[in-house]
Amino acid sequence: LIKYQISVDPSSQMTRTVGAVTQLLLDNLMTGVTYSFSVAAINSDGTGPDADMVMFATIADIPGPIRNLMKTASSASSITISWDPPEPSDGYTNISIYIIRYGELDTTGEIVTSENTQETINDLQPGIPYYVAVS
Repeated sequence: LIKYQISVDPSSQMTRTVGAVTQLLLDNLMTGVTYSFSVAAINSDGTGPDADMVMFATIADIPGPIRNLMKTASSASSITISWDPPEPSDGYTNISIYIIRYGELDTTGEIVTSENTQETINDLQPGIPYYVAVS
């Protein structure tokens, strides 16, 4: 055995031939992407068949901040807020949940979660200032 040939998809242009090593660091991969790779052995008689394909996914980037948080409706005891998701970036994937923190000023407040980009917060006290933050 002289060397190995490693092929990586989805960018099948990524083929590397390495010496007689059994480990290889694949760098410059995109975040949040599923890749598959296979390995073939090469010796002086030629290249053998590819081994079974193995799949793996790189970890997605942490999303940036939400955008355009605004009050869309309110009553004496509730407020409805809405926002836009973070700007898409390399590796950004679907947001699974938003964390909403709210409370009276100078308090630790409450935490609720939402899968949507709009939420109504109920049971507020009239005339009391509140803070709201979404991440």
